Amino acid sequence: MLERAMILVLSLSMIEASIHTHPFARFEKTNIIDYKCDKSWIIEIFETRNIYNCGLKCNEFADCRRFLFCETKSKCKLYLDGTDCILRGDATGCHCFKKLISCNGTKITCPWGFYGDNCEHIAKDCEDANSRGMTSHQSVVTRIKPLEAPAFDVWCWLKIPTSVTILNRYQQCSTEDFNRTLQEYEQGFGIVPWDNWLGFDKTLQVINSQKSLKLHVHFTANDWKKCSIYYNDFNLGNASTQYRFQTTSNYETDSRPTCGDSITGSNNTLDLRGRPFSTYDQDETSNGCAAQFGGGWWFADHPNCTDGFLTAKEYSENFWKNSFWGPNMKNKL
Repeated sequence: MLERAMILVLSLSMIEASIHTHPFARFEKTNIIDYKCDKSWIIEIFETRNIYNCGLKCNEFADCRRFLFCETKSKCKLYLDGTDCILRGDATGCHCFKKLISCNGTKITCPWGFYGDNCEHIAKDCEDANSRGMTSHQSVVTRIKPLEAPAFDVWCWLKIPTSVTILNRYQQCSTEDFNRTLQEYEQGFGIVPWDNWLGFDKTLQVINSQKSLKLHVHFTANDWKKCSIYYNDFNLGNASTQYRFQTTSNYETDSRPTCGDSITGSNNTLDLRGRPFSTYDQDETSNGCAAQFGGGWWFADHPNCTDGFLTAKEYSENFWKNSFWGPNMKNKL
């Protein structure tokens, strides 16, 4: 799922430590990242002077997968998902822990994406995770391991139909520079899920594990008005084609208003189907579109380049400079 929210809708070393609570839980100490903002799903915030109380409370909540304890503020935060903690500024006296496993009676809780009596297995994709009983009313950071790839984190919607986010941008959390090389777009960058590009290497692993895919572009404006658009039979070419964009049909919308088509050439927009992905160092157009727009995208070989562009740099007075999605949204972003 390609999303943007306007909303558009990691320092401690990775060392292992354990906090033993009753009945049983094991936690690993993780990183604290100085970042612009934190949009994590918070379960509870409470005051305590003891880190062990934090661990005990996290173990009481089966949905708690991570906690942040700051002794200088005597405060504990419990989170629904994630590995590392976000904290702006001074993190002195703060500690982040991820729950590796907990057992409360007969119920075993694993990090999202893990399963088994000892949380030893990893789901191959979001659909596999959901089929193994992992469900959430919110999208959550989930570890997956496609059959022929190392494990990595994605943002999963663990309901039917399941989905995975490949691009996510938030106005207030946009600090990533998307004007990057093709190699960086292949590897991926940013922090899942706030302001990130999953990367073609990972995205192709997800695509190759599915029989049929639908691309969902979703916008949430500053006034919380939403719109959606879907592209059926979505696929990407491999590296030899520079990740050509493929969809066999136009779009359909759900109950939300339509954002308008900016990919298939309807409504007099440029048709991007079959076009390779361009970056400033690997531009597949005759007009230097990636350099013009300041980010990687599937550009048409046309002077106007595209009618939809979601990887521009943040511009504080006008959301993202040059970012737009037409025709319906062009004057709203």
